[in-house]
Parts: sequence; structure tokens; C-alpha cells
Amino acid sequence: MPVLLARRFNPKNDNFTNMSHGRYHTNFIRHMVSTDLSFIGYGIGEDIIHNLNMYAVLKHTKVKLNGKTVSLYDVLGKSDKEDGSSELIIKPNATYIDEQGVEKPIDDEFLDTVRDRIRYVNQTTHGSMNNEDKGLIHRYIAGKFIMNLRQWMVEHYSRRYRKRHWDYTLKQYREGYWSTTNRYLGDKFLEYGGLNAVNYFRTAIGKEALDFDRRVAMHWSTMSVEQKANVRRAREEFLILMALLALQAGLGAPADHKGEFLRRMAIYQTKRAITDVWGSMPIGLVYEAQTLINSPISATSTVVGTLYPILGIADLFDEVKSGRHKGENKYWWKIKRYTLPYYYQLEQLYYMSEDEGLFNFDKSII
Repeated sequence: MPVLLARRFNPKNDNFTNMSHGRYHTNFIRHMVSTDLSFIGYGIGEDIIHNLNMYAVLKHTKVKLNGKTVSLYDVLGKSDKEDGSSELIIKPNATYIDEQGVEKPIDDEFLDTVRDRIRYVNQTTHGSMNNEDKGLIHRYIAGKFIMNLRQWMVEHYSRRYRKRHWDYTLKQYREGYWSTTNRYLGDKFLEYGGLNAVNYFRTAIGKEALDFDRRVAMHWSTMSVEQKANVRRAREEFLILMALLALQAGLGAPADHKGEFLRRMAIYQTKRAITDVWGSMPIGLVYEAQTLINSPISATSTVVGTLYPILGIADLFDEVKSGRHKGENKYWWKIKRYTLPYYYQLEQLYYMSEDEGLFNFDKSII
């Protein structure tokens, strides 16, 4: 069933690419492995994150089956195998309500609309991962190198800040939700996007949220359905940040909980979440731009690590000068860090209870 759904709704939008290269895999395990075993982790990860969105849209889309409201997922099934292959089927008496309020049988045209919606959701959350949609920058080797591990960023910030435009996937006009919010909050736009939220506990509790709602309420009756949805989304992002800040305040400072692995792990994950959410909002975007300037190409560290056994030979007779590895041979320590899979991440996990350096990534934020 997962393969049949992926074939029909194409969550990774790669059917054309796979078919053009003669690599359209019907076996579920082979599909996850991707083109070869060297990319097994990448293939599994891509399948999981894209398929989760596919299932979410199918579960969210409401239709009718024998007059009862159910999800689209519930009316889809598979036929018995014939000549070794099954087909995706629609259960009898399954209908949907179109934009004019007319009830119609579920057909391929409706399923194509859902497919486009799945494609839009995956592009705005994970970026354009297929070769056809990646854009002009991917025509060049340097472009592919620069965008490695940052493919999601273009769609991520477009969904928030892009001006009103025609979306060819959904075939309707769309606008970034912080762009819509900016129109109604005016000079408060940047403050609600970060400054007031970060200073939330230095001011009256709830003051910013109440002011946000008051300003929006002044214009609510004049907004379109799309504009109301965009403002709601910006408000929820704002409230999520404040909730994370409240959670961080409740968990306390990592220095006060040395030796408490679970508590410090919770603090670490909360700080990471704050960094991610705040970096997507107007003021936080400025700091994220600073990070990109300081480290413009994510792939650089991967390349450096891969070439280190050769390029780092000069460290063979040197020692680590400070930190937990002080006195160790610098070359062999970096060999372990760069070449052994997950060594560095597992080491960080091992020292989570004591190492204060793990919590320094958000000093510019809070």
C-alpha cells in the first residue's frame, strides 16, 4: 500500500526523474535504499519525511463514504494481485464536495488536486528535492555544492515572506504569512517577530500576545479567508516561540543541573527548538543571515572532513591544546571525529551531563 500511494500521489515528486532513468522501484525496501547502498540513510530519511506529509494530507482531506464523513485515506484500498501487481482502488460510493458545494464521485481529477496539495506541502516544508524543480542554481556544480543541506531554506522563507504570487502547483494566488501580517501590524511587525517575544519574561505576562490580537482584530472583518489563515499562522508561530521560552525558563539553566542527563537534554532540545523557530521569524531572520555569512556553504565541513586524512597530515605530530581531549594526538583525534560515522555526535551525547560548550550555539539570541 505505501508503494501504491507513493506512485499515485508522488510525495517526493520524482516519478518523472525515476522513470526517465529507468529506476522506478516498486519494491518498498528498494525504494527506501534509493539508487545504491551508499545512500541508504539518505533514501530512508527522504521517504519518511515526504511520506509523513502525504499521509497527513490524506488523513486531513475529508470526503464521504456511503454518506458518512471520513478521510480520503479511508476510501483508498488496493486490489488483489493480478500477474504479481496490485492497483490502488477507490471504494464504491466515495464522494467529495467541490468548490461549488456539489457532491461528486471521487475521480482522478480530484486525486490529482490532492497530489498537487501534497507536492506543495512537501516543497514548503522540505524544499524542492526533485531535479526538475530545484531551480537554476542547481544547473551548476557550484550551485549544487552551495545548496547542499540547505535545500529547504528557499521554500521555508518563501512561505513566510514572499509577496502575493501565482502558485503553479496549487493553481491559486498565495502570499507569505508574515508578509500578510506585516500589512496589519505595521510598525509592530518586527517586534512581534522576535524582539518582544525574546524579552517576553521581562515584560508583563501576555502583553505582546494581547496587543497582537487587539491590532489584528481591528482589521479582521476586512480580511479574506486566505489573509485570516495567514495571520493565524503567524500568530501561532509567535505563540509557539513564547511557549518554548516559557518551557526554557521552567527547565532552568544547564549549569544548575550538571549530572542530570535527561534535564540537560531537555534544555538542549528546547534551546535548539527556540533557535529554529526564532530564526524563521522577522528579527531572528537577521541573525540567521549572519550565520549564513559566517558559514555560507554547509557542505564545506563535510568536504573538509572527507579530505582531512590527507590534508591534515601536518597535525600528526601535534597535540590538542585544550578541552576534554587536551594532550591527545591532534591528528588521530580528528580522524575519529571526521571519519567514524556518528562518533562526534555520540561523544556529544556522552558528555551531555557535564559539557557547557554544547549550549553555546544560541548566545546571540538569548
